[in-house]
Amino acid sequence: MSVAAAFAAYLSDPASYRDLVHALDSAGLKGQAALLRAFQADGTDSADGSVLSQSWAGRRCALGIAPPREAVGGDLWFDPVEVAVMILVPRSAGQYAAWPSPVQQRMTRFVSWLAIARTSAWQVRGWAEVSGRADVPVDLDGTGPATGLSGQAANAYAAYFGKGLADALDWRAVAALGPVAARLWPDNVPEFVGYVGEGEVSVLRKDQALSAGEDDEQDGNGEDDAFLDDVTSLSGVAFRTHVSSQLGLVGDRSRWSRAG
Repeated sequence: MSVAAAFAAYLSDPASYRDLVHALDSAGLKGQAALLRAFQADGTDSADGSVLSQSWAGRRCALGIAPPREAVGGDLWFDPVEVAVMILVPRSAGQYAAWPSPVQQRMTRFVSWLAIARTSAWQVRGWAEVSGRADVPVDLDGTGPATGLSGQAANAYAAYFGKGLADALDWRAVAALGPVAARLWPDNVPEFVGYVGEGEVSVLRKDQALSAGEDDEQDGNGEDDAFLDDVTSLSGVAFRTHVSSQLGLVGDRSRWSRAG
C-alpha cells in the first residue's frame, strides 16, 4: 500500500494507523513512522527531536492531538492527525515588551506552531481522496513536497486539519532564529505564505520571506512579492501549515484520541 493510500485510510479510520506506520517506514519516513507508533501504540507523550534527525536532537517533541499547553520557543510538537511535526516560533522579547498591557493580555509570547517541513505529496493525495477534492494534480504522489496546487486547494488542505497556511509573519519571526531558518527552508523554492486579501494569496521565495526582521515596520509585502488569485494552480509552489498561537486549532479533534 502506498503511503498516500495508507494516509487516506488513516484519515477515514484512525484505527488503521498500523498500515500507515508501515507505509511511512517503507517510504523512508522513519521519524514520522516512529512518532506515530509512539503516540498510537506506545501511549508516549513526548520524545527527543533526535528521532527525526540529529539536527533536532535535544529539543523536546510533544506528541498529542493538540499543541502542548506548556512549551517554550523552539519546542517541537508531533501532530498525529496531519502526521506533521511543528515548531513553536517565539516573538522577540523586545516586541512583546513594547506592547501596551491590554495588547499583551490579548496576544501571546509566540507567533505560531509552524510545520518544520513542507506539506508532502502523499499528505495532499491522501487528503484529496478522503475529501473528494478534484482540483489536485492527478500525478501528485510520493514523498516530495506537494506543488502545483492553487492557493484555494492549499488552504482547504490546511483547514481540514484545523490549521491555516503559514504566512509572512511566521517567517519574519523565524528569521530571528538564525540557523533554524535555513533548516526549515533549505532552498529557494517558493511557498504560499497565506492570504493577503479576499481571493488573493501571496507567494514568496526564501530570500524574500526571511529578508525582514520580526520588528520591521513593513508588512512583509514588498514590490517584488507575488500576489496571485487563489484559484490558479501554480507549478513549483509549495506550502506548509501553521497553528496561530492566538487562535489555536479550529474544530473538534476528539475522534483522534489514541486508537490503542
